[in-house]
Order: sequence, then C-alpha cells, then structure tokens
Amino acid sequence: MKRKQEEEGLSHKFRKTNHELSLLNIPDDVLNLILSHLSLTDVIHLSCLDRAYRSCFSSRIFTQVKAPWSKLIEAMDSKENFIIKHKNIIRQLRIIDSYSYGEWQIDFFTDLLINIPNLKRLLINSKNSSNWIKYRGSDNIEQLSLYFEEDSFNLIKFSLPNAKQGNFNSSPRIFRLDHVANFKMLTKLSLTDYHFNWEVESVKPVLMIHDISLHNCSWEYPFKLSQFNYNDNIKKLKLTYSNQNPFLLSERFNTFLNDDYHEDFKSLEELAIDITFDFRKQAWSKFLSNRLILRFYNRKDFPNLRQLTLHGWYFALQNFKETIKNISCSDSDLYLLDLKVFDSVNDCNLIPEIKQEWKQLCVWKKLKLEVL
Repeated sequence: MKRKQEEEGLSHKFRKTNHELSLLNIPDDVLNLILSHLSLTDVIHLSCLDRAYRSCFSSRIFTQVKAPWSKLIEAMDSKENFIIKHKNIIRQLRIIDSYSYGEWQIDFFTDLLINIPNLKRLLINSKNSSNWIKYRGSDNIEQLSLYFEEDSFNLIKFSLPNAKQGNFNSSPRIFRLDHVANFKMLTKLSLTDYHFNWEVESVKPVLMIHDISLHNCSWEYPFKLSQFNYNDNIKKLKLTYSNQNPFLLSERFNTFLNDDYHEDFKSLEELAIDITFDFRKQAWSKFLSNRLILRFYNRKDFPNLRQLTLHGWYFALQNFKETIKNISCSDSDLYLLDLKVFDSVNDCNLIPEIKQEWKQLCVWKKLKLEVL
C-alpha cells in the first residue's frame, strides 16, 4: 500500500514538471531564433492570444514606438501615459508630426527622454531647419534621423497651443553638423531633404558618427561632402536620390562624382549611391561611366573601401568588359561591387558573359549585377 502511494506521488510529481512546450516556456535563445523568422505583425497577433502572451511579447513589440507631439507633452505631465508605462522597453521613438513651437519651446529631451534609459534611436518629423536641435542634447541616443513627411503635417489635427497648419514652406531646410554637437554618443545620422552650406572653417564638434545616410540632400559652394568626414571617422556613406530630383544634374553633384576637389574619404569602408525611380513622373536619367567605377578602385583615394553599391543608374553593359580587365589589375581591396542598373543598350544577353569574365579575371572579388 505504501509503495503504491509512493508511485502515485512520483507520478503526480512527474506530471507537474512535464509541461507541454509552448512559446511561453521555451528557452530565450530558441524563442529568439523563432521570432527572427516572423514579422512584427505576426508577433503582435501572437500577443493578442491572451494576457500571458501579451506579457511575454510586450517587451518585443514596444521596443519601437511612434507618437505625436501631444503624447510627448502628455507623457511629461502624467505617469499613466503609454510612453512612461513602457519607458524601460522603448529603444526607438518616432515623432510622427511636425510642431515648430514644440521644437523651440518644449525641451522634451530634458523633461522626457532622459527618463527613457534604453532609448537609442530617435526619428523626428520636422519641416524646419535643424537650428533648434543645437539647443538639445542626449548622452544615450546613438542613431538620429531628421526627416519631413508633408502628409503628416497636413493631415494631423493639432490640439496643441500655437500649432499652425498651412502650406509647406519650400525654402531649403538647412543642416549643420555642429547642430548635433550635444549628442555625444551619436554614431549614425540620417538626413532627408536637407541643404548643406557650412564652410570648412566652421566649428568642428567632437562626435563619433561613422554611418551617414543622406536622402535627397543638396549642397552649395563652398561646402564639400567630405566635411562630414573632418575627423576621418566615417565608415559608411549612403546617398539616395529620387529620379525627379534636379540635384542629380547639378554641378555640385558632378563635382563630387568626378572628385574635382580631391575630397578625403580614405576612411570609407562602404559607399552607396542609389537612384530610386517612379516611372509615373517625369524623370532625369543619370548615366554611370566606367571611369566613375574605376575611380573607386583607386587604392590611393579609397584605401579602406570594401563595398560599392550603385543602384538605379543607366549603364552601357557592352563597355563593361574592358573595365573588368582594369579592375583585375587594380590593387584595391574593394571586395563587392553591387550594380543594379538600366542597360542603355538593352542587351540582357551580355550578363552571363560579363559574370563569366568577372569570375575568370577577378577571382578574389565579388560582383552582384542586376538589370532593371
């Protein structure tokens, strides 16, 4: 009888510890591997199953949040606000509307963001030049994006003081590097539709930025793009333009491409110059020359360049074979050439021949070639 009771006890004990496996009790490493194959929408759907799933996945869902200015102001005055509730989880915050009065008069960096300890990336929708941000700062933010979405500016109805709605001011939005001087931990900077015109002798802040993305940005004399690299710290540079942007045809842009001023980009490891297309609108075609490609294989000017990406250009593939021979003789360490181009001759039969010749002549280098 006693033995039977002991067996029943052991059986009962076994049943308690032999739980069914589910996403809620598997090891974190396994869970992370599973979630890496799911979209954020899928994870949100999982969190809607019940309270246990929501509790488990909230730390993954609310790492990236977006909020209008009204919610930021509310968070500064209330402990019940969504942002405050999840302050230890949030790693990225996107401000979705533009509010000029708030930018200049409300220091949400000091009053709010300082209380979000794990915030690393900040995206700000602003229709203005970046002058206001030089009066702000953060020792936590590592990635900063300044952009403007006109739809958000026109559609959002403000319930805020001194908010004005109207037409977007078409004057250039000016950015200077010293405007972000108080972001000491900044390593990645993304700018959209800004204009640069600061002089070489301008104040040079102590920054650690090594990754810069410029989208539809322009500049004028005496500015040179290498002024972003005044401390030889830029490792990755990406330029993106829509094919309707007239700056593609400007003297300033061509001066940069042709290296007329012998700009210093010796620290660059990755360079991308992409042109995005909208065939519904009138556009300009930018032609890619073999001379331009070979410029980036010059070890003297680009000793550390490892990856070159050129997307959206028009290119004569029939002349590329000769360029491959020149590349094969180069002592450059540029490993990956990524071309996604429009063939000006429209002869797709050349692609297998080009790839075969590349394999034969450039054994230690890689070519990714796609014709649009």
